[in-house]
Amino acid sequence: MKQPYETDHIDPRWEEGREYQLVCGLYVSQNLAVRETFLNTRKSNRFIPWRVCEEELGGVPIHPGDLCQFLDLNTGEWVLEEFMGEWWFEKTRELCGNHISGEQTKNLNHSSEVQSRRGSLAYALGVGIHGLTKEGRLGINRKINERHKEYGTGRFDSELQRELANRPRSEQVITSLKKRNTEVHGGTRIYNNGVVNKRFKSHPGKEWELGSLYKWYNNGLLEDKFVRGKQPDGWERGRVKHL
Repeated sequence: MKQPYETDHIDPRWEEGREYQLVCGLYVSQNLAVRETFLNTRKSNRFIPWRVCEEELGGVPIHPGDLCQFLDLNTGEWVLEEFMGEWWFEKTRELCGNHISGEQTKNLNHSSEVQSRRGSLAYALGVGIHGLTKEGRLGINRKINERHKEYGTGRFDSELQRELANRPRSEQVITSLKKRNTEVHGGTRIYNNGVVNKRFKSHPGKEWELGSLYKWYNNGLLEDKFVRGKQPDGWERGRVKHL
């Protein structure tokens, strides 16, 4: 079970490969603070220079909301702002590891052929996600699913799903999908009894119908999935067709 609190370095410790990092926070008690896990994750290794001056407002930035004098890298001036406030997060956006990693990935080759080779190699070597346990992979998938649902991306992006569904599939793709279904689901198929969906290798009985309980419906402009017979008035079976 993930702990609700973590120990955070107020000024991040330097690590090999972090050429962008501006400071090396020493591993001493004065540089450590206990934070809620979600807050520590959001903070990441963000940092911006700060100072404490006699007879001037501002102290050592330890807790969110602490007033401190931070260096505005855009103007070169010291300004009094809240630690981990909106201004602080905006000014440190381009100085954290997540941003740097994102910039680096822009230069990678994202073609399907190259990505496929990388995936096959990672699987063979048992590294990356393939080095995790089944439970670990499921945990990551759940988090990704929650994030996609929150932002309406991935399988929750109706425009993307419509575009994918309308793509013509070659015989090679159809064969690959069938093989993948066998590997992941053991050759099972989806059946429903009017209440729930379940997977079975063979027909489970007369009260079960082959196919998902949820079907696609559209009103000519929008599309969504509903239980058969419970779709809104004016909605017809099928997906939106674009000419």
